[in-house]
Amino acid sequence: MRLSPLAMLVLWSAGCAPAFPSIARDSFTARFACPNEKLATRQLPAARGARYQVMGCGHAVVYACSVAPVTFYDGNGRALTQDRPSCGDAERITYESSDGSRRQAWLDDEVATNFAISKEAAVASAAHDLACTGAIRVVGSDDRGFVNVLEGCGARITYQLVDAGGSRRYVPVSRLSLR
Repeated sequence: MRLSPLAMLVLWSAGCAPAFPSIARDSFTARFACPNEKLATRQLPAARGARYQVMGCGHAVVYACSVAPVTFYDGNGRALTQDRPSCGDAERITYESSDGSRRQAWLDDEVATNFAISKEAAVASAAHDLACTGAIRVVGSDDRGFVNVLEGCGARITYQLVDAGGSRRYVPVSRLSLR
């Protein structure tokens, strides 16, 4: 059954909200015209919110689901705000280290974990570019929160994270000897 946004809001405000899997399945059905009885849904791990994969009719989509505030007006002109569940396509992000290795993460997990996978890619880049088998330590981040300055084996290296055709690549921009 497909619910209109108004019907979902009414159900949600009455405490009868459709579950995230139902919302993800409804989105999939609307997008691919695939009957509900031909769908399989499974929950995937998520650092924040919920993530569901819906499969059927030769398609598969991963949805990131969360609850967000929605403002509407009652019949008396008052603005009311209530939380409403929603699901949208989950976005994958790929980081490429300067050694050519690639690491992937769900974008919402990256935000929730302070860019942990990005940090792994930066450390791999520094180990490669400094030819360092010792400990690499993070000493700085760019204005977006991505690790970009690292030290190890008596040297410091600074990177710029650049878009590279569907991934983000760590490119060294400066190197300094600390000895």
